[in-house]
Amino acid sequence: MAQTYEQTSLDWQTRLLQQRLQEWWEFTIARLNPNLPNLEGIGVPPLYIQLLLWLGLVGMGVFLGLRLTRWLHNRRWNQWRWYSPRSGSATVTHQNSWLEEAQRWHGQGDYTEAVRCLYFSLLEYLQIRRGITPLASRTDGEYRRLTQHLAPQESYDLLWRVHERICFRQDTVSQEQWQTYWQAYQRVVND
Repeated sequence: MAQTYEQTSLDWQTRLLQQRLQEWWEFTIARLNPNLPNLEGIGVPPLYIQLLLWLGLVGMGVFLGLRLTRWLHNRRWNQWRWYSPRSGSATVTHQNSWLEEAQRWHGQGDYTEAVRCLYFSLLEYLQIRRGITPLASRTDGEYRRLTQHLAPQESYDLLWRVHERICFRQDTVSQEQWQTYWQAYQRVVND
């Protein structure tokens, strides 16, 4: 009966990597300064090399994880610019100010930004009149579910759909689309 033997293992791969790193390090040091004394008899214990290797890998993983987290966080908040108008606008804090901002952008012909301001005005309206707190983590789908029992439902659906298209497809809004959005907004807040 023939026995099967392991061809490789994690321990063996680690030792092989350790040996190759040691050889590379020795070669690199010897190439940088060929006048160094020969230290053949002095070796670095393998445990230290393993420990340094793992500490280096963990440190690199933590560093890359933190960089990725920071990048994703900045990208997410900068992409949606939660509750802050674009450059050239003052900070807006309540529904009437959002309406004023929407009218200002409408007057400048930037219907996309005007719709965005109306969207934030709608969120303020939902908080004040309907008790639905706006959260940066909420999606338009979540708002759609929270407002499904409110009338006029087709107006709410239109408002959420247009906002999704602006945010995720980077669609622009025409003057006709602005008028449709404005009428849907009026139906919601005057209901």
